Amino acid sequence: MHFLLPLAILLYAALILWLATGMLRNAGNPPPIPSSRAHRLQAAQWVRQHHILGPVIEIGSGWGGRWRALAGPEMPYTGVELLYPLYLLSRLLALGNPWVTFRWGDIRRFSLEPYQLVIGYLGRDLNRWVVEQPRTHGQYFISVIFELPQGTPHVTLIESRVHWTGNIYLYLLHAQKPPSPPTAQV
Repeated sequence: MHFLLPLAILLYAALILWLATGMLRNAGNPPPIPSSRAHRLQAAQWVRQHHILGPVIEIGSGWGGRWRALAGPEMPYTGVELLYPLYLLSRLLALGNPWVTFRWGDIRRFSLEPYQLVIGYLGRDLNRWVVEQPRTHGQYFISVIFELPQGTPHVTLIESRVHWTGNIYLYLLHAQKPPSPPTAQV
């Protein structure tokens, strides 16, 4: 039994080292969880109050604690996480909830088409990728911290005055019209 404490310390140190290595590899990307829990709950409450229903996908979901609470029959939740340990933790926390699923990998491998609400704490490149995705219906996009370079927010859900937490923006992304067929010349 006396070996359990050193083993736990060793495992914890390995986890910290693994996370630090991942952060170094992602240097230049935003740090995790930039908004406060209260801000995220406020934004989720706004979504509920405005009856934005339909499938939800969160990009960079971590363990899904931010938005998983919205999940239900009218709002099935999918979290996508790139870090495998967080993905495994999220799967464990979602056991028994049929309205919550998690996927592991780079979001650019997945389609955003089936989702009504897209949530992300993304840098400008991935925000641009989200906007440029083909869509046959309008989608809401909640961007934490970053404004889209090519759009005006539908609503600024949260205006933060604290330097380490940022604003939370809601955008309405319109359906993209298919290209018009060439007109016949007479």
